[in-house]
Amino acid sequence: MFLLPFWIFELFVALIQAVVFFVLSSIYFKQAIEDHH
Repeated sequence: MFLLPFWIFELFVALIQAVVFFVLSSIYFKQAIEDHH
């Protein structure tokens, strides 16, 4: 049960990575679409 904090920390880090990846991807695709227009 003492490993729970580590599991929560890893889940938190994974969530942050997912959010950052989503934001960067959105910015990249937004710029790519604007460049074509």
